[in-house]
Amino acid sequence: MNLTLSMAAYWLSYTAPAIIISVPTAIALIDRKNYGKKLPALYASIALTVIATYFLKFIFRVERTEEKIIPFTGLKDYSFPSSHASTAFAPTAHIHGAMRSIWAAYAILVAASRVYLGEHSLLDVTAGAAIGLIIGSFISKNSRFDIKKDFFEARRQAAHVALGAAIAILLHKGLINAAIMAIVLAAGILISAASRKHDLPLISWALDKFERTENRRKLPGKGAILLAAGATASMLLFPRDVATASIMVLAAGDSVSHITGRFFGKTKQPLSVKLLEGTAAGTCAAFLSALPFVSTAEALASSAIAMAAEAAEIRLGKTIIDDNLIIPLIAGATIMALRALT
Repeated sequence: MNLTLSMAAYWLSYTAPAIIISVPTAIALIDRKNYGKKLPALYASIALTVIATYFLKFIFRVERTEEKIIPFTGLKDYSFPSSHASTAFAPTAHIHGAMRSIWAAYAILVAASRVYLGEHSLLDVTAGAAIGLIIGSFISKNSRFDIKKDFFEARRQAAHVALGAAIAILLHKGLINAAIMAIVLAAGILISAASRKHDLPLISWALDKFERTENRRKLPGKGAILLAAGATASMLLFPRDVATASIMVLAAGDSVSHITGRFFGKTKQPLSVKLLEGTAAGTCAAFLSALPFVSTAEALASSAIAMAAEAAEIRLGKTIIDDNLIIPLIAGATIMALRALT
């Protein structure tokens, strides 16, 4: 290998994740008039591109020349498609004028560096580039996210992911169980009842930041309470690994589905008010979140069936059963059914 080319390729390859986030952000902050409002859509494009890329990696499972592990997960990182290429091309549709050509050239160099270093094949980076361009273009054209009006809902969903993931990780580590969660759930219900009539330190602040107005009057902390109820039921009904995976399906799948469908979705589903793009993104996110805890088949089946149920809006009489209850129970039941059949 040529030393100069190798150094350039290493620089392009290993600085890419930071540059892909920081440079478009800097452009948006400098030119707020043209790019400021588009920043959330740009971040959504990158996030959804990562989700789609890793979903396909675990579906196709093309081995790399040297085995690599995804940090914090213990999972193998597969070759096809290239995540460097996909995320490098994702911002292209959000950038205009001469800057778009400059960014496209940079994305091509990042993809080329991965091939030159032997990390990926030409097919890997081509597929990655296509994924990034398709998702970036779709989000850029269909984004309805208004940072002033919609930031509150995005913040709520981020809190939902964080709370669900925290419960799942604590369960996985053996630090909580169904009895502890039942106590937490009971305490949450009591605090909710008290907060209807009184301003409670920290609790009122949290409700102001994360609770919808209609729930604040009827059942403060409704989302957190129902999430805790779904998690408690999962712990009671399923083994630890199944319960952990089910809670992660809820945490990631529900929020990603909601955000993607509400702000970027376009295609209506038959027999549902939910949008197809939201369900697809939620399924991919749920699959990846469950994968560290159960087998690939179990993660895929539980995510697909649970998110299909979420889209269908299961009813008890005229009442829609909340997603926080439906998703983890259906995900867990699906995994248990698969295990019974094998």
